[in-house]
Amino acid sequence: MEKKGRVKTFWADFKKFISKGNVIDLAVAVVIGTAFNKIVSSLVNDVIMPLISLCVGGASVADWKWVIKEATYDANNVLITAESALNYGVFIQAIIDFLIIAFTLFVVIKIATASSRRLARLGEDVKKLTRKERKKKGETMEEVEVQEVEVQPVVETTPAPVETSESLLREIRDLLKSQNVVAPSEEKDKETK
Repeated sequence: MEKKGRVKTFWADFKKFISKGNVIDLAVAVVIGTAFNKIVSSLVNDVIMPLISLCVGGASVADWKWVIKEATYDANNVLITAESALNYGVFIQAIIDFLIIAFTLFVVIKIATASSRRLARLGEDVKKLTRKERKKKGETMEEVEVQEVEVQPVVETTPAPVETSESLLREIRDLLKSQNVVAPSEEKDKETK
């Protein structure tokens, strides 16, 4: 029985977690990031690196190495000891990849930021135009400003203390006494005396 309760609690917590918007946003970002990585890797490997290789003599940058000890082979051309080399070309390739990816991300972010600023300015221009049109129609500036007021989010406040029915009845009784109004139960008391 205890295991079933734990499993139900686990699944309830999982449902809450997965239904949050942040998880979905993160999943979309990962998928887009993976696709973007493929595009940039193709740009580096298929376009830029062949051009760099052409400029440095035709060899691939990743093939650049400094051989410390050459491989040894026997008479039948079978490898006896492997080559020992410092593959600095792979390191240079990784640096070039990083710089190209960083530059590409920089350009994409710059474009996105500039376009969001343009959209904000366009929105302001539209508001200004609508104000001018409203003025031409004869609406007063107060009416224009009232129509453009943004709705502010409701701020949660601590609720007022809940009064009991007894305290409310006491307040009503005291109010009636202060206004010289006699409660029906007091009238009956006076008549019986």
